[in-house]
Amino acid sequence: SNHYRCMKLLFLSVVALLGNFWATAQDNNVKFGEFPPGFNNAEFTLIVRDADINEVSEFLPDCFKKHYTGKYEILEFQKAYSQPYLDFEKYRYEFVVYTKQTSGQTAGGERILLITEFSYGVYDRKTSITYRQDGWAGGYKESMVSYVKKLENLRKTGRAN
Repeated sequence: SNHYRCMKLLFLSVVALLGNFWATAQDNNVKFGEFPPGFNNAEFTLIVRDADINEVSEFLPDCFKKHYTGKYEILEFQKAYSQPYLDFEKYRYEFVVYTKQTSGQTAGGERILLITEFSYGVYDRKTSITYRQDGWAGGYKESMVSYVKKLENLRKTGRAN
Protein backbone atom coordinates (compact mmCIF):
# COMPACT_ATOMS: atom_id res chain seq x y z
CA SER A 1 0.00 0.00 0.00
CA ASN A 2 2.99 2.29 0.60
CA HIS A 3 4.18 1.56 -2.96
CA TYR A 4 0.68 2.33 -4.28
CA ARG A 5 0.54 5.64 -2.37
CA CYS A 6 3.98 6.61 -3.73
CA MET A 7 2.94 5.78 -7.33
CA LYS A 8 -0.31 7.71 -6.91
CA LEU A 9 1.61 10.74 -5.61
CA LEU A 10 4.08 10.52 -8.51
CA PHE A 11 1.24 10.24 -11.02
CA LEU A 12 -0.58 13.27 -9.57
CA SER A 13 2.66 15.28 -9.57
CA VAL A 14 3.26 14.49 -13.25
CA VAL A 15 -0.36 15.36 -14.11
CA ALA A 16 -0.08 18.68 -12.22
CA LEU A 17 3.22 19.48 -13.93
CA LEU A 18 1.86 18.68 -17.39
CA GLY A 19 -1.30 20.69 -16.71
CA ASN A 20 0.79 23.66 -15.63
CA PHE A 21 3.03 23.32 -18.69
CA TRP A 22 0.01 23.13 -21.01
CA ALA A 23 -1.60 26.22 -19.43
CA THR A 24 1.67 28.15 -19.81
CA ALA A 25 2.02 27.04 -23.44
CA GLN A 26 -1.54 28.18 -24.12
CA ASP A 27 -0.82 31.63 -22.60
CA ASN A 28 2.28 32.00 -24.75
CA ASN A 29 0.17 31.52 -27.87
CA VAL A 30 -1.75 34.76 -27.28
CA LYS A 31 0.05 38.10 -27.24
CA PHE A 32 -2.21 40.94 -26.10
CA GLY A 33 -1.59 44.48 -27.32
CA GLU A 34 0.91 43.28 -29.93
CA PHE A 35 1.01 42.88 -33.69
CA PRO A 36 2.77 40.13 -35.67
CA PRO A 37 6.43 40.90 -36.37
CA GLY A 38 7.08 40.54 -40.08
CA PHE A 39 3.57 41.61 -41.09
CA ASN A 40 5.17 44.20 -43.39
CA ASN A 41 7.98 42.23 -45.03
CA ALA A 42 6.28 39.43 -46.87
CA GLU A 43 4.04 38.95 -49.86
CA PHE A 44 0.96 37.46 -48.29
CA THR A 45 -2.79 37.53 -48.70
CA LEU A 46 -4.59 38.29 -45.45
CA ILE A 47 -7.50 36.00 -44.70
CA VAL A 48 -10.36 38.00 -43.24
CA ARG A 49 -12.44 35.54 -41.28
CA ASP A 50 -16.14 36.30 -41.66
CA ALA A 51 -17.46 36.96 -38.16
CA ASP A 52 -20.81 35.34 -39.03
CA ILE A 53 -22.71 38.16 -37.31
CA ASN A 54 -25.07 39.89 -39.74
CA GLU A 55 -24.09 43.55 -39.24
CA VAL A 56 -20.40 42.79 -38.79
CA SER A 57 -20.30 40.50 -41.84
CA GLU A 58 -21.93 43.25 -43.90
CA PHE A 59 -19.41 45.85 -42.64
CA LEU A 60 -16.22 43.79 -43.19
CA PRO A 61 -15.94 44.23 -47.01
CA ASP A 62 -16.50 47.99 -46.82
CA CYS A 63 -14.03 48.44 -43.97
CA PHE A 64 -11.24 46.53 -45.73
CA LYS A 65 -11.96 48.10 -49.12
CA LYS A 66 -11.63 51.62 -47.64
CA HIS A 67 -8.79 51.12 -45.13
CA TYR A 68 -6.56 48.22 -46.24
CA THR A 69 -4.66 48.25 -49.53
CA GLY A 70 -2.90 44.89 -49.14
CA LYS A 71 -4.19 41.65 -50.62
CA TYR A 72 -6.99 40.00 -48.64
CA GLU A 73 -9.83 37.52 -49.02
CA ILE A 74 -12.95 37.37 -46.87
CA LEU A 75 -13.73 33.74 -46.06
CA GLU A 76 -15.93 31.62 -43.86
CA PHE A 77 -13.98 29.80 -41.16
CA GLN A 78 -14.27 26.32 -42.75
CA LYS A 79 -13.15 27.55 -46.16
CA ALA A 80 -9.97 29.06 -44.67
CA TYR A 81 -8.83 25.52 -43.85
CA SER A 82 -9.29 23.98 -47.28
CA GLN A 83 -7.27 24.29 -50.52
CA PRO A 84 -5.78 26.62 -51.70
CA TYR A 85 -5.75 28.36 -48.30
CA LEU A 86 -3.57 25.70 -46.64
CA ASP A 87 -0.52 27.43 -48.10
CA PHE A 88 0.62 29.07 -44.84
CA GLU A 89 3.27 31.16 -46.61
CA LYS A 90 0.85 32.91 -48.94
CA TYR A 91 -2.07 32.87 -46.48
CA ARG A 92 -0.03 33.27 -43.30
CA TYR A 93 -2.19 35.76 -41.39
CA GLU A 94 -5.85 35.72 -40.50
CA PHE A 95 -7.87 38.71 -39.26
CA VAL A 96 -10.23 37.58 -36.50
CA VAL A 97 -13.22 39.29 -34.84
CA TYR A 98 -13.80 38.34 -31.19
CA THR A 99 -17.08 38.93 -29.40
CA LYS A 100 -18.28 38.62 -25.84
CA GLN A 101 -21.69 39.28 -24.40
CA THR A 102 -22.37 40.97 -21.10
CA SER A 103 -25.78 41.73 -19.68
CA GLY A 104 -26.62 45.34 -18.99
CA GLN A 105 -28.49 46.20 -15.79
CA THR A 106 -31.13 48.74 -14.86
CA ALA A 107 -31.01 50.86 -11.70
CA GLY A 108 -33.37 48.37 -10.06
CA GLY A 109 -30.87 45.58 -10.61
CA GLU A 110 -33.00 43.76 -13.19
CA ARG A 111 -31.06 42.25 -16.04
CA ILE A 112 -31.82 43.74 -19.42
CA LEU A 113 -30.63 43.00 -22.94
CA LEU A 114 -27.24 41.51 -23.71
CA ILE A 115 -24.54 43.92 -24.84
CA THR A 116 -22.06 42.59 -27.40
CA GLU A 117 -18.51 43.84 -27.17
CA PHE A 118 -15.88 43.49 -29.89
CA SER A 119 -12.16 42.95 -30.12
CA TYR A 120 -9.84 42.10 -33.01
CA GLY A 121 -6.70 40.18 -33.67
CA VAL A 122 -4.40 38.57 -36.19
CA TYR A 123 -3.71 34.85 -36.06
CA ASP A 124 -0.35 33.74 -37.43
CA ARG A 125 -1.22 30.40 -39.03
CA LYS A 126 2.46 29.44 -39.41
CA THR A 127 3.44 29.88 -35.73
CA SER A 128 -0.05 29.38 -34.17
CA ILE A 129 0.34 32.64 -32.27
CA THR A 130 -2.57 35.05 -31.92
CA TYR A 131 -1.87 38.78 -31.65
CA ARG A 132 -4.89 40.32 -29.97
CA GLN A 133 -6.06 43.80 -29.27
CA ASP A 134 -5.92 44.56 -25.56
CA GLY A 135 -9.47 45.38 -24.48
CA TRP A 136 -13.00 45.44 -25.82
CA ALA A 137 -15.17 48.03 -27.60
CA GLY A 138 -18.92 48.51 -27.32
CA GLY A 139 -19.43 49.14 -31.04
CA TYR A 140 -17.80 47.32 -33.92
CA LYS A 141 -17.58 50.01 -36.62
CA GLU A 142 -15.17 52.58 -35.13
CA SER A 143 -13.09 49.96 -33.35
CA MET A 144 -12.74 47.80 -36.49
CA VAL A 145 -11.80 50.78 -38.67
CA SER A 146 -9.18 51.81 -36.10
CA TYR A 147 -7.68 48.29 -35.95
CA VAL A 148 -7.68 47.81 -39.74
CA LYS A 149 -5.96 51.21 -40.17
CA LYS A 150 -3.28 50.01 -37.74
CA LEU A 151 -2.83 46.83 -39.80
CA GLU A 152 -2.47 48.95 -42.94
CA ASN A 153 0.18 51.14 -41.29
CA LEU A 154 1.98 48.06 -40.02
CA ARG A 155 1.90 46.48 -43.46
CA LYS A 156 3.32 49.61 -45.09
CA THR A 157 5.78 50.91 -42.48
CA GLY A 158 6.41 48.15 -39.94
CA ARG A 159 4.74 50.27 -37.24
CA ALA A 160 1.08 50.07 -36.22
CA ASN A 161 0.75 53.78 -35.38
